[in-house]
This record gives sequence, structure tokens and C-alpha cells, in this order.
Amino acid sequence: MLPCLYISGRHTTVTATPSTLTQTSTDRRVKFLAPLPLLSVSFQTGWSPVVRTSPSSELNTDQLVLVNPEVGHPTWAFFSLRAVANTWSPVFMSLIGAWVPYAIRSEHTRRCEMPWQADDRRGSIRLAVRDARCHPASMTAPTFVLVHGAGSNSFGWAPLQRELALRGHRSLAVDLPGHGFGATFPAAYQAPQDLAALATTPSAMAGIGHADNVAHVLEVVKRVREHGPVILVGHSRGGFTLTGVGNAAPDLVDRLVYISAWCCAADTPVGYQNSAENASSALAGVGSLLAANPMELGALRFNWRTADPALLATLREAVLADGTDDEFHGYLNTLEPDETLDVGEELADADTWGRIPHTYIRLTADRSIPIALQDRFITDADALTPGNPFDVHTLDVSHAAVLVHPKATAELLSSLITA
Repeated sequence: MLPCLYISGRHTTVTATPSTLTQTSTDRRVKFLAPLPLLSVSFQTGWSPVVRTSPSSELNTDQLVLVNPEVGHPTWAFFSLRAVANTWSPVFMSLIGAWVPYAIRSEHTRRCEMPWQADDRRGSIRLAVRDARCHPASMTAPTFVLVHGAGSNSFGWAPLQRELALRGHRSLAVDLPGHGFGATFPAAYQAPQDLAALATTPSAMAGIGHADNVAHVLEVVKRVREHGPVILVGHSRGGFTLTGVGNAAPDLVDRLVYISAWCCAADTPVGYQNSAENASSALAGVGSLLAANPMELGALRFNWRTADPALLATLREAVLADGTDDEFHGYLNTLEPDETLDVGEELADADTWGRIPHTYIRLTADRSIPIALQDRFITDADALTPGNPFDVHTLDVSHAAVLVHPKATAELLSSLITA
């Protein structure tokens, strides 16, 4: 095995928020296949033979680390890059030229977040170093955490996750309590349906409420946050959960994204539902989807497998008017019959939720949550936090089209990272 010389440099930047000091260090390492005599000379004299030549000229630091792979510990050389370059570059240029074709470059970034507070008595700041969170290089890219709407689950996000992955982004889709493989699918829901039994079969959703959803997503976000920034995305009814998480833990979320989602800042969910802005919602005509008495069951239960043509036509108008028949039927078959009754009465808190950057994606062809109601959510939230208004984007698609045809949504979400 040929002896090697490793030259590495570190570039450090520090940024601050009102509560956290973040230090980002990028280590760039160049590995050379080196003749052993020259390797020995460089350590004995403390010279830095590759400074200001190729390829170590990329190192943006005033400190070099010379590592002897046989010894296994670093030897620090505290030289000014410019001074060393001016002194030794002419001497070693010809020697380094022979090494350049055999150089292997690598880069690694580490980010440390340290809570801090001002120390007015000393005119300085205090760092909570023991509480620092450090992230290795590959874990500083943001993760999209996706929260579904009513009757849905993590599976519904799969097309969007595919598009995000194709653009190089990480994502994690959450199943809220009582959803996904924890959902209730009564035997009476299968064909041929037994509607009488469907109305009385107990639901695992009974007793689950808004607080449970928020607590569940909080635990997910805490774990994801260990690996880097979190962009929390909610669709439709998932907006209730986003607001709860933003109120509870603003320091864990780097951005909130509401996709035609409920965002209550000035009124309760019932107040918004009964408002003039919601009067045109096509959902008002699908009440017969209910397959059980919610108060007796302790949950909402919908029969998405209805064969009633008039009801299906109204439902399609509400959620996927711009989709084909097959896309509409396919979408219905991703939905679950049971949903929680309790969406809470939690309003966005200016002191917590209001500190988080937030984006609203308007869907102009949405007949489930009319554009007028979406715009009122934005207006009310901006009035609550005028110094941190919604970053607003618009897509001319229906309520479920962001899931069925997700390319435009993925492009938009991707642009948030680029920005």
C-alpha cells in the first residue's frame, strides 16, 4: 500500500437566531499518494508543501492539519496560508505538480447548534454548550415532514415523495394516530357492504383528538430534527396539527407549509366553517357519505366506497374535478373510513407559531376549501404576525391534485430550500 499525505482545512461560519447560535464547519481534505521520503521531510520541518498550489488552493482557512496515517494523530501547523505560499510555493511547485493527478478530494460539514442567552451583567452572551446539538455533514439538508388530511394517511404522500426524492430531497410522511396500518377497516366496509354493521362497528379512532395528533407529530419532529432542519408540511385538515406543533415547539421547526390547509389565527374551526368565505364549499353536498352517527361512534365514519352516482359526482367536484375517473376512484381507494371528531380550538400563537417562517400554497381550483377561505386564513395570520407574514404561492389545481399530480408541488417545495 502506497504511503499517503492528508492535507485538510476547516472553514467555519457562525450565524445566530434569537435563541440559538449555529456554528457550521466544513472540512475539506485532499489525499495525495506521496513518496515516503518527502512525507517524512514535511513532518520533520513542519512545511506545508501543497499550499497555494493545486488542489489545496481551495482550502479557505488559516490553519492546516497534517495527518500522518501511520502515527494516527494530527500534527498542527499554524501557518498563515499566504505567508507559507509565498515562501514555499516556488520550491515545491514542481514536486506537487507530479502529485496532482493522484489527489483525492473529500468534503465534510458539521453543524452545531448551541442555545444562548444574553448576560447583561457582563455585556456578553452565555452559550449552553452542554445542550449543543451537532449534526454531521450529510445531515444538514432539510427534511420535509408531511402531515395528511382527513381520512388520509402517509400512503397518500407517496407520489409527492417520489418527486421530492428525484430532486434530491428527504421526506418523511406521518401517519396520525388511528391512521395507516392503525386504521379501522370494518369487514362491513368490504364488498358486499353491510351498511347496518358498518354503522355500529367500534372505531379505533374513538377518543383520539387534536392533542394526540400534535403530540405524535412533535415526537416525530424531535427525532427528525436530530438530523437537520425540518420543514413541516400539512394538507387540508393537517393544518390543525401544524399550528399545534408550531405553538408547542417553534425551535424544532424551520418552516411551516400549509397546502390549502386550515390555519386558524382569528377564529375557531367552527367559526371559519360557518363563515361566508366557506359558503361555496362543495363539501356541503356530501353529508350522506357519513356511515354512522358520530356521537354514538365517537368518530367520523365515511363510506368512500359508495356507489351512489350523484354523491360521487359531487365528491369529485369537491376534491378532484381536474382528474380523470380512474384517478378519482384511485384516490378514493387510498382513503380510510374513520376520522377523529376533535380538531381542537387552538389558534396560532404570535409568540411561538409567529416566530416560524411560514408558507401558504393556495389552490385556486379547490372546491373543498374555497379560495376565499384560504385567503382569509392568510389575511388573519398576517394580521397576527405582521412582521412575519405568509410567503404565498399559488397553484391552479384542485384539492387532491397536489397528491395525484405532485410535480408542480414538488417544484414549489424544492424552491423553498433553494431560496
